[in-house]
Amino acid sequence: MTELSFRTFDLAGRQFAFNGLLATPVVAPWLDPGLYTLVNRHEHELEQWCARLGHRIARIDRCLRLRRPPLGTRPAVPQGSPPQRRPLVWALAVAASLEDQREDSVTLEALSDALRRVSAVHGLTPYDPTQRGHRVALLAAVRLLGTHGVLEQRTQRADLLDDWERDGAGIGAGYLIHRDALVLLVDTRDAELALAPEAATPETRGQRLLRVLVETQALLPQELDDPDRAYLTSQRGRLVAHAEEMTGGTVEVRADALVLVLPSDKGLNPALFVGFPEATAADWVALLLLDQAIAASHPDAIPGRRRCRSADIDALAAGLHQTHGPRLTAALREGPAAIRAAATRQLAEAGLLWVPEAGDWVLPPTAARYRNADLATDAPAPPASALFEEEP
Repeated sequence: MTELSFRTFDLAGRQFAFNGLLATPVVAPWLDPGLYTLVNRHEHELEQWCARLGHRIARIDRCLRLRRPPLGTRPAVPQGSPPQRRPLVWALAVAASLEDQREDSVTLEALSDALRRVSAVHGLTPYDPTQRGHRVALLAAVRLLGTHGVLEQRTQRADLLDDWERDGAGIGAGYLIHRDALVLLVDTRDAELALAPEAATPETRGQRLLRVLVETQALLPQELDDPDRAYLTSQRGRLVAHAEEMTGGTVEVRADALVLVLPSDKGLNPALFVGFPEATAADWVALLLLDQAIAASHPDAIPGRRRCRSADIDALAAGLHQTHGPRLTAALREGPAAIRAAATRQLAEAGLLWVPEAGDWVLPPTAARYRNADLATDAPAPPASALFEEEP
């Protein structure tokens, strides 16, 4: 292998490791051995890259975690839906109970007993293991801790979990406790900054802008204040170069946005890509309603955004239901409210929609790059790539 080939191979490994950290911020050999090997090999270089975004890598033994400390009052976070409240609260309660667990392993039955005690002592939402809904929520909480490396399932018999979920019988499953991941689960300093954010400073301007571009894959100049916009104008080349070097993607510089396009042929984690639109009825409805909402919208108070009134969205959903009702799925045929709810969910998860308290739809400039798909009843469903087109 020539020196140039080695450098290219080495850079590709660092980029894969960096993208892996963005998608799964907890890296450990029991979660993803391949990713752990790459992150461990390039840890020093990755720390330098993460510092460009104001991130840092925390490590205890064989567990590494990407920390995203808030910067200013508007921290950039990845798009997507947050965990449901009950499983999230119960996951934290279960994690707290593990601090008193002397053994390095625990059963699902023991976690259930511990959650019942912790929820009663601390006045949390009561947990009743006799209710199947509560057992399902506890399983979701345990799986959430598994994705953060705290619990590693050792019992692979699915029937034991099924029996426990169905009627609460048996031990459910056995788990190995990883205390290094448990310590890294929550950083109180980051929590304090999130609850009481500090004002943004000029020193962090480059970190904030690069973080938005890399984390959300779209930086909208019209949404920046004058100092940030001036900084972007003067430092655009450097920010673009850093984003492309770290991710291996390509930054498309447009009048209304800088868009980071990640390579689709490098085996990157699917969580890094916006899974919209897909060839589903919900996504088709969302595209159609989005296209009509853009036409019925007006400029918002924030430059670059557009707003469509809640009443107009209701009227558009009613018209869609009346026109295409027989062609929709059973869930969407229930009425205009079901159509609006499905479209809101799909668009919000894709980062194409904000819904303030008034219920209006607030649309970013990137929403205008999507177009509704034609509904064909005699032809097979089009591929996801054919469901939208991009403006020139």
